[in-house]
Amino acid sequence: MLNQYRGFKRLEVFLAAVVLMASVFAGGTAGRALAQAGRGGAGAATGTPSNASPRPSGSGEKEENDETENIPGAPLNLSIDGYEIYAVAGSRDTLDNLRKGRQAKVLVHVKGTGIRTKDVGKTNISVTKLNDSFKMSGNPKVKVTSEKEDDLEFTVTFARLTYLGKGNGLKFRTSFKKAGIPSEIQEAAILECEESYPGEHGDSGSTNGQPVIKVRRISPQAPVGPGDHFTLELDMENTSSDADIEDMVVTVSPGGSVFIGDDTNSRIVSRLDSRKTASVKLNMIAGTEISGPTQVIDLELKYNYYSGGNLVSGTSSQKVLIPVKGGSVSGQPVIRVGRSIGRTVNPGEAFQVLLTLQNTSADKDIRNLAATFESNDQISLLEETDTRRLGELRAGQSMEVPVRLQAGAELSSAASQLLGMTLKFDYDSDKGAVQGTYSEKIVIPTNGQAKGPGNPTPNVIVTNYTYGEKVTAGQVFDLEMEFQNTSNASAVENVVMSLDTGEGISINSSSNTFYIPKLGPGESRKEKVTVQALFQSKLQSPKITIACKYEYVDKRERKQSNSNETIAIPVYQPDRFQVKEPSFTEAIRQGEEAAISIPYVNKGRGQVYNVEARLEGEIDALSRDLTLGNFEPGKSGTIDFVVTPGTKGEFKGQVIVTYEDEAMEVKTLQIPVNFTVQEAAPEMSELPVDAGTDQDRGGAGPGIWLMALVPAIVVPAAVVRVRRKRRKKKEAASGLDPWDELEDMSRDDTDQEGRS
Repeated sequence: MLNQYRGFKRLEVFLAAVVLMASVFAGGTAGRALAQAGRGGAGAATGTPSNASPRPSGSGEKEENDETENIPGAPLNLSIDGYEIYAVAGSRDTLDNLRKGRQAKVLVHVKGTGIRTKDVGKTNISVTKLNDSFKMSGNPKVKVTSEKEDDLEFTVTFARLTYLGKGNGLKFRTSFKKAGIPSEIQEAAILECEESYPGEHGDSGSTNGQPVIKVRRISPQAPVGPGDHFTLELDMENTSSDADIEDMVVTVSPGGSVFIGDDTNSRIVSRLDSRKTASVKLNMIAGTEISGPTQVIDLELKYNYYSGGNLVSGTSSQKVLIPVKGGSVSGQPVIRVGRSIGRTVNPGEAFQVLLTLQNTSADKDIRNLAATFESNDQISLLEETDTRRLGELRAGQSMEVPVRLQAGAELSSAASQLLGMTLKFDYDSDKGAVQGTYSEKIVIPTNGQAKGPGNPTPNVIVTNYTYGEKVTAGQVFDLEMEFQNTSNASAVENVVMSLDTGEGISINSSSNTFYIPKLGPGESRKEKVTVQALFQSKLQSPKITIACKYEYVDKRERKQSNSNETIAIPVYQPDRFQVKEPSFTEAIRQGEEAAISIPYVNKGRGQVYNVEARLEGEIDALSRDLTLGNFEPGKSGTIDFVVTPGTKGEFKGQVIVTYEDEAMEVKTLQIPVNFTVQEAAPEMSELPVDAGTDQDRGGAGPGIWLMALVPAIVVPAAVVRVRRKRRKKKEAASGLDPWDELEDMSRDDTDQEGRS
């Protein structure tokens, strides 16, 4: 009976094969459907994705209704499309040359190919200046100039750059806030730069003295009278050979008898290079009661100039004399004053000035003439008294008055000093004897020594900071910062530094403030603080603002200053992408298709990108390389390969899974794949045929009753196959082998036959 049962089982297998072949020959619908189903599952990873939208992987796949033709991860080419260079302080004057220590405003135009403006956004570009031939004050600004659908174009503005004297490269890094777009480094060659060497263009390594400005009156040349409108034109010459002047403001203050006819009493000279001259003009009006042979107009000059590579401030005061027609007081004779000194006076020098007084009246004599001199802190009077009795000065005559003076030991940087003189006298008028007065300022040229500027204000900057190789969300790490005093001459004291953290990072140390008693000139100091990166929903770079307050001494005067800097720390989500051991088809036979399934799950809070899988080993596969795209957080499923073993025995191979984490670091996983290939199912010719047995018994032969049994056997066999497929998962979970269950069924049938 057992042999008979086994024969029925073999017949069942044979009849199932016959039915399958018949369906294929009849139209092949089931076969083609099965083949299409096998191919459809070979190149995809199945699973249950979360609601997070996947990031473009850059694999070349394009979804429906995708508006971005350019993939953010694709290569981006940026190029310099020209630049503009101007003087600083808002001036639109272009510069023809740029020497060491001079400052300029530079606009660099950048053009990109490979990405459109809308893929980046108007505010998602940042620029960081790198080490080059310039020193920068402030931060560069970026302005996108291209339209939404055009290739990306933008302008980078460096508001204040100081040329260091070597090379001409302006180097900067362009970064994009959108993940996946790589940063690029550009360098613009500023052709206006003129390299300097020691001894050239005043580059002696020492500070330059304050430049002396020489003022010369161009107009009016003729004396002005009461009520006259005239133009005051002044030439200003920078007499220095090594110091250029920028942003000079000329303020004109006339006396009580002269008025300004313009809206303002100041003029601006944007730039005055060494040994160069600039002119200013103002419209003036003489008052109706203008008097004396001259009127004094005060000039105040405020400007910036370069000294030792730094921009410092300077001031200068000057006097301009305006000639006036005959005296304004009716009948008063006019005294013209001249002075004779053919050289400049040095500091500490004693000298004599010979004054010439001329009575310009044709008919009025001057009696009881007395002169009073007024010295200042720069010029001292060496006479016994400040008043000199001069006696009579007839009409049309002149007299000489010598005056002994001494220059101070420390003359100011002004080109001249003023000696005041007041004349009092009597003269005859129609109403009898009256007293007249006249005041004058005597200009004495001096060779003042420019006082060196104070030491530059020291700055405390962050020269370097480190935090390890990479920071992941939730990680506690040490942030080490190196601070430096940029001054080579002044120390900074009582340095207090405070750290202000932004969103995404916090300080784990006991305090966010630390104290440094003193930093010498050029000295550096390292400080360490423990911080923690917080969990965030997306990739970002939290910022830490470092506020620094300190004191320094400048020419015996203690001053306070402060500075602020911001540093950024990229924080990445930890990678928790995992794969498990592969699972296989229940029985893998030679020449039959089988499935290899590798379960995966993304447990991290960030996506994994560009997932690929490759099957390695000596076996035929429908597809060995699978491109699976991006896996968002929480996604799970299987990576499936369809294989057809050609030989029986042990198969040993592996699956290589590669992907990129949020830091764009490529990760690789190796999963061993080992299974046993069983021998192929027996051919039809191998089934036993016992010919002639039934004829010998006198029956009708097996043909008739076999035909009757075919439906009874085939239908239960198909049902058994369907039930087996439904029970596969339960059997695998319980650890039972289907073939063991089949043997149990055989034993039960045998026992029943024995009982019968």
